[in-house]
Amino acid sequence: MLINEPEITFLNVIDSTNNYAQRLISEKKAKNGHIIIADQQTSGKGQRNNSWQSSKGENLLMSLILFPKKLSLHHQFYLNMAIALSIVEALSELTKLSFLIKWPNDIYYQYKKLGGILIENSLANNQLQTCIIGIGLNINQTTFKPNLPNPTSLKIISGYHLQLTPIAKKIATKVFSYTHKIESGLAIQLKNKYKNYLLSLNEWQKFKANNQSFNAKICDVNPNGQLVVEHQNGIVKTYDNGQIQFVF
Repeated sequence: MLINEPEITFLNVIDSTNNYAQRLISEKKAKNGHIIIADQQTSGKGQRNNSWQSSKGENLLMSLILFPKKLSLHHQFYLNMAIALSIVEALSELTKLSFLIKWPNDIYYQYKKLGGILIENSLANNQLQTCIIGIGLNINQTTFKPNLPNPTSLKIISGYHLQLTPIAKKIATKVFSYTHKIESGLAIQLKNKYKNYLLSLNEWQKFKANNQSFNAKICDVNPNGQLVVEHQNGIVKTYDNGQIQFVF
């Protein structure tokens, strides 16, 4: 999936860029590679029905629409890896700083959260028909509500103001390139790159699962996207998204 110049729709206020993208698809007005960018979301979506908070005009709130070819159900986590990789690589190239992926797809700088991803796919006959990739990144916001546990922004990290549209375009270009590799049968190459950016890989880290806290270390991520964790007693367990939480 190689797209030279994506179409971009700029919005002032919208409920959610993912919802807007879904409406475009339903009305058959969406194009492959279409980017939607909003200054403000009134009902921004996060993972597992969480909301996404952002100050108006200061951060990157975008959705990217893809109509993939040759992507099956088992490619869903490879797509997740591709998008997370696209973001950390784009940000690193733009700022010359190093960023990390907190499994499965939160974007971190050191132990501070910079942003997140929400992917909404539609399937037919075990094939991905449409992908709406929602991305929220803290870019220029410098103050956050106290209920957010560990936020940061590029401006806090770097000390300077960044333009939002070039970041969106660079991320989208990388997503197109990685998606093309998956469609071309090169998906397996993504896993090692993804692991290179994985927060706390092979490091002892405090986690919480089943209302119990414990120390463990991340060993791997399996092809289904489950986190493979070694506990201090040597037992290795796998966890689905939502079953285990990092404790910072």
